[in-house]
Amino acid sequence: MLYLGQSYQGRQRNLYIPAAYQARVREWVARYREARQLLDEIAETYRERVRTRQD
Repeated sequence: MLYLGQSYQGRQRNLYIPAAYQARVREWVARYREARQLLDEIAETYRERVRTRQD
């Protein structure tokens, strides 16, 4: 069994994922994690630019 967990407004929500959708949902989660990592890297780059007063 696969459940997709999400924190929303300070509460944990879980959604059961039927077997027919599991591969697709796992791919979506992997893409989400990759996008989140890239956004964190971008944010860190700009944070550093602000910290050092670079344009």
